[in-house]
Amino acid sequence: TKVYRVGGSYLKTNELGTVASDSFDEYNIANSKWTRKATLPIAVANISPVVIGTNLFVYGGAVNTHPATAVNTSVCDPDIAGSASLQLWDGSTWGRYDSQTPGKLCGYAAASDGTNLYLFGGNDDTGTPTNKLWKRNSSGTWTLLYGNSGQTEYYHRHAATMAYLSGKLYIFGGIDGQGV
Repeated sequence: TKVYRVGGSYLKTNELGTVASDSFDEYNIANSKWTRKATLPIAVANISPVVIGTNLFVYGGAVNTHPATAVNTSVCDPDIAGSASLQLWDGSTWGRYDSQTPGKLCGYAAASDGTNLYLFGGNDDTGTPTNKLWKRNSSGTWTLLYGNSGQTEYYHRHAATMAYLSGKLYIFGGIDGQGV
């Protein structure tokens, strides 16, 4: 069994706040060793990578984590950094997917049912928590499932966790726009 660490943030000595990380590391439980798999082209934090099949998907994120400021959704592609995309690690390289995306997000919750990718909440590019629930199907089409203009009163969250179990998505915790 192996564990993967993608991005994140760390405290920088003698400075306030935290700094986004460009690490993509693998931990081998059998030999208790960390190995650098790759260096992300852009240091990123406040992400929630999701595995679908043999692929690892990373969406959005923040480059400045104190305060958390959403960056454009291309956080792992050195050639087109700053354009909207979903990133995919196929086991050897990062690649860009999707020209149409939910927009800038960081601190979102993410999960998969094995086929589809779901994103919930997070901070938008103004730093405001959202309540939108997005679904990306296997053909790359994004659909807004909740949070359109008529559904804006509940559940604005960032820093939540989401899990898929038996046909249901569960959202745990998080912080709303009021700091609750």
